[in-house]
Amino acid sequence: MESVAWVSGRKDLLYGFFYLLAALFYLRYQERQRLTDYFIALLVFFLSLLAKGQAVVLSVLLILFDLMLRRKIDHLMIIEKVPFFILSLFSVY
Repeated sequence: MESVAWVSGRKDLLYGFFYLLAALFYLRYQERQRLTDYFIALLVFFLSLLAKGQAVVLSVLLILFDLMLRRKIDHLMIIEKVPFFILSLFSVY
């Protein structure tokens, strides 16, 4: 019984680690505009989704990051978020 509780406690740690890492790589992408940072953020977001479904909130958080950084809302900003929202939709089902 204790081994089950230990394993279920790990998913929160993995979710939090990958969630924060995805947010950091996205902010790094906004600063440097390197596609490798963007794809790493997408990959780490996927790993966070695998750990726990609550990671779908990151898609909305990325929009808030853009507003905080005073980015202009244009088609590029929307296109950047589409893969994150697609992964979020697939994780819900």
